[in-house]
Formats: sequence, structure tokens, C-alpha cells
Amino acid sequence: MQLLQQKGYGVAVHTPAILPSYFSFGHYPVADACYLTAEKIPEMTAAEGVYPLEPKEYAKAFPCYTDFAKKYSGIIWRTEADFLRKCADYNADGGKCMAYGKEHVEAYVFYYQTETELICVEAVGDDGALQKVLTGIFAEGEGLSLSVKLAPESGISFDFAQKEVKQKGVMGLTDLQVLLKVLELDGKAAFEVEDHVVPENNGCFLLNGERTEKSPAFSIPAGRLLQVLIGYTTLESQKPYVHIYDEAGFQEINEKLPKCNCYIIDEY
Repeated sequence: MQLLQQKGYGVAVHTPAILPSYFSFGHYPVADACYLTAEKIPEMTAAEGVYPLEPKEYAKAFPCYTDFAKKYSGIIWRTEADFLRKCADYNADGGKCMAYGKEHVEAYVFYYQTETELICVEAVGDDGALQKVLTGIFAEGEGLSLSVKLAPESGISFDFAQKEVKQKGVMGLTDLQVLLKVLELDGKAAFEVEDHVVPENNGCFLLNGERTEKSPAFSIPAGRLLQVLIGYTTLESQKPYVHIYDEAGFQEINEKLPKCNCYIIDEY
């Protein structure tokens, strides 16, 4: 965490195999995901317009990725170079990509297929186009068990599959001032942050990221504040973890930090 702070990164995002693994470090959930699962994929017919996207064509999916990402908070919005590196990692592990839309990619899915299961780790696009892509993949996976990660509000459904929304992905605060400056917030009330992992995050701040000598309206652990800044939860809902000294100042900041749609598109 200190190394990331020294490199100028505001946050660290990751997806532990067991979600609470890093709670003691203040790395709390910042996004949900919907999981589509089934014990067995039935016989299906592929939808028209669905085709495999080869590694040399992965860049075609990047505009789809960025357009989809704009709908959410709590994500890392990758550059094209970072996106292609991620795609190359999928491919190196045996991952395949299926897409819909010849002129421009309207939806794509990265997935793995073994002798017993079909796992879709990244599904991006509007529901209509994405449903066609998934239908195309399922047509190749008859008899396999299924797991698909989707956006939490996804309207995609299949008669043979179950849907469940779960917490997915955590985030740690590496540099509070860097994050606040990026968020471009403003306000008169001050707040105090407690961080036992990255000492530089301790102290009293304004929403614009400046340190201040003003009396804080409240104090809050860094990890709990990060959930609010990302938009995963509200400051009001974090009251069990907050010490409030000035209710009016607390409410002023609470109103400036509304809850948002949070989703981490990437598997890692």
C-alpha cells in the first residue's frame, strides 16, 4: 500500500478469492455483481451476428468497454493498452472472446470452457446484444455447468439459469488527497480520517483534498470513507463506524456524496 502511495496511485482495487480477507486492512467491498448459474446448459441455437473475436481483433472491443464503463462508479477505467494487456492475459490462460456486431462491437464476452464447465468472467454490452452473445456461447456448451458474471442490474435471463447478486471486488485507499482531487468535490465542512495502514492518509481534510486545521465534523476510518467516495454506500449508512462532532457538517458532506451504480467490469 505504501509503495502504491509513493507511485501516486489513489486507490488499490482487487478481487480476493475470499472477500473478507483484507477487511482488517480497510479493504472493503465497493461493487456488486450478478451471477447467472446453472447445473447444465440445455441444447440451444446460436443467435445470428455472433462471432469469435480473435486476439488481433481485441482492440475492436475497447470502445464497447469504455462506453459501458461510463455507467458505473467503483471501477478502474483502463487505457486501450491496459485493456489489451488484460485481454492477452485472458487469452494466455485459454480464455476466448465472443462478440456481436460486425461494424462495431456492441457486446462481447470473455469466457473459459473446460470439459465440465463454462465460465464467463467478463460480459460487456447492452442487455439485448449481450443476450445474443451469451446464447451463442451457450450453444457451444451443451451439457456443461454455467457461471456468468454480469452487471448487478442486468436484465439478462435464461429459463434454465438462476440469478444472484453478490458483493464483488474490494478497494483500499492508498492516497486520499489524490483521490479527492480527481473527484473534484468541494465543501466547507472538514472531516478526520483514521488510517492504520497508510499513515499519510491520517489527518483532517476538506472535500477538495486540502489538509485543514478546522475542527472536523466527524471522524471515519479510511476504508469506510472510501466506500462512500466511490459511491458504493452513503455516509449516512456508515454512521455505526463514524464519530460525529457536528451534525450539520456531517449532513453537508453526506449530501455531496450520493450513492451510485457501482460495478467492476474486469475479473481482476
